[in-house]
Amino acid sequence: MKLLIATHNPAKYRRYRTILAQMQDLTLLSLQDVAIAEKIVENGRTAEENAQKKAQGYASLAGIPALSIDEALFVEGFSPEEQPGVNVRRYPGREATDEELLTVFLEKMKQLAPRQRRANWIYAICIAFPGGKISFTQVCVPTLFTDEPHALLLPGYPLHSLQIDPRLGKKLCDCTPEEEHSRLSVVYEAVGALVREAQIFFAATGAAS
Repeated sequence: MKLLIATHNPAKYRRYRTILAQMQDLTLLSLQDVAIAEKIVENGRTAEENAQKKAQGYASLAGIPALSIDEALFVEGFSPEEQPGVNVRRYPGREATDEELLTVFLEKMKQLAPRQRRANWIYAICIAFPGGKISFTQVCVPTLFTDEPHALLLPGYPLHSLQIDPRLGKKLCDCTPEEEHSRLSVVYEAVGALVREAQIFFAATGAAS
């Protein structure tokens, strides 16, 4: 089965391609591979709405099943009006660069007590087929922010520089690949389960639709 990883974020594409490359009978494609430069407008109120919107939109454009993973962030010490939610990248009021996003969140964290910096990432995962079938799941990954940024800035994931794994008490940028995989294991397991479900449907119907 051909599966489009529906993201323009190179770091996100590499992350999920690495995980899914281990699965059999699966050909992974990027938006570049299928010559799609168009960006689906992410105007949903929730991560679920945006993940579904992108998966369905790109599946229709490419004519093959598409996987979309959208993230939303909720910080314990933020008021309801301050919550980034699905607008993490647009938190400053516009599409921010990695450096701009890091600066804005650093200033926000400096205003919070350590206990208020606990947060949750919501991962909404959707696979859509061109014919309209969709599968969806959602998982939560806890994190802890700090006001002492790491010197390393990971392209595509600037907020890694301000986060700590609450289980290890270790900054994300200092985590080994194995520790990072363990931190996100619930996400990877959910993605894998959804892809296996899609493969079963594909095999049963014999077509992408």
